[in-house]
Amino acid sequence: MIYTIALIIEALIAWYRPQYALSIALAIILLIPNSIKFNIGINLNVFNLAILFVVISYLKKVWKSRPRYSDLKKILIFYTVYIIVTSFFSAILEDTIDEYLLNIILFIFEYTLLAYVLCWDTMNNKGLNFFNFLLIIVSSIIVVYAFINYVLKYNPYIAYVSMVSDSEDLSNKFIEEQRGILDGRVSSVFTHPLQLGQFIVLIFTYFLYEFREKLHPLVRGVFLTLFFICAVLTGSRAALVPIFVVGLIYMLQFSTPKLLRYIIGGVVLISFVYVNLPKDTQAFVNANVMFWDDRVAEKSDIQGSSKEGRLGQVELAISVISDNPILGKGLKYKNNHEEMMPNGIVGAESIFILTMIEGGFLGLIVFLFFYYKLYKLLKKRCVSKFDISRVNALCVSFFISICLTGISYSFFCIFMIFYMITLYRISCTCERIQE
Repeated sequence: MIYTIALIIEALIAWYRPQYALSIALAIILLIPNSIKFNIGINLNVFNLAILFVVISYLKKVWKSRPRYSDLKKILIFYTVYIIVTSFFSAILEDTIDEYLLNIILFIFEYTLLAYVLCWDTMNNKGLNFFNFLLIIVSSIIVVYAFINYVLKYNPYIAYVSMVSDSEDLSNKFIEEQRGILDGRVSSVFTHPLQLGQFIVLIFTYFLYEFREKLHPLVRGVFLTLFFICAVLTGSRAALVPIFVVGLIYMLQFSTPKLLRYIIGGVVLISFVYVNLPKDTQAFVNANVMFWDDRVAEKSDIQGSSKEGRLGQVELAISVISDNPILGKGLKYKNNHEEMMPNGIVGAESIFILTMIEGGFLGLIVFLFFYYKLYKLLKKRCVSKFDISRVNALCVSFFISICLTGISYSFFCIFMIFYMITLYRISCTCERIQE
């Protein structure tokens, strides 16, 4: 019942106050797992409906006016059309027309539809402030519950969701997993620790830049520290490595003297803390810092994907598409035909491997081009060094995350929400300067 009420509230807000619809939709997507579904003739999950209500609220504007960001619209159309056309030729040999159409619809929802309609809008400061206010509340809930999840060694919320949606509960399996010094891996309100890790990467980056002058430095520092600890509790290097990169990108915007002071101070502080850590904690830190060294990970008893394992997965992916290496096997092939996949590739995570299977070598190249164009389109609108640093942090950190762990369901859409909010904020800054 509560999930239905949440969607009704979003639908009403989308109709009467469209500028707040995106904020409510993001809160729903983050707090309600995708396993909650509604049968309205066809089965649609919470994510599909939340996005659909936002899209409907923008239809009148899309129909009657020109897009504000036509360059972004064009690249979204290009990638969508490419996927529709090439997936038809690759999937026609494996799937029925119904399956192909369903996969295309899911792709559009997960990747491009929301960003497309948002090309017609730019939030004013009131809308952006509401987005930030709601995001503080939502992220606080997620982080606090992550700590509760770790202390309890149980995830009652996801257990309940699994029961009412008749889906498998993976969260309580991961909370029993030992990884280095961690006595379990948390997933908070998500169904998998990797989803929580990907959210932390996005929210850490957003808080670091967006709230630099909007929150007291101490409050902002507390949030960032809690996000970092939460990333550690996921047990995922795909969360920790991007956060370290974001910190480095943030410091590079400073002048050379200030940067040197930060580096020297940071090295001294980290060295002091490190030498006073217990041996097992030092080994855990080493494994996460030197994530490319499998021997270090083994010493810390961290059982993640190894270099050899990932290289083996690449070889298996190439063998899977050997009959169609250019276009691959079509959208959702790995998920829909798991019984036909080699054992070593069932747990494949990296976006390189998944995109290669679905779209072949050409599909991988086109995705990288698409992502690069998104980055360039955002960067060219920057009007300050701070804006450029912010864009670099957002796009680089998420790219590192998906290279290490792939794109969790709906998370490219979530990335695009933060992308569009960043675009709106930069646009507001540019307009103030022009005035």
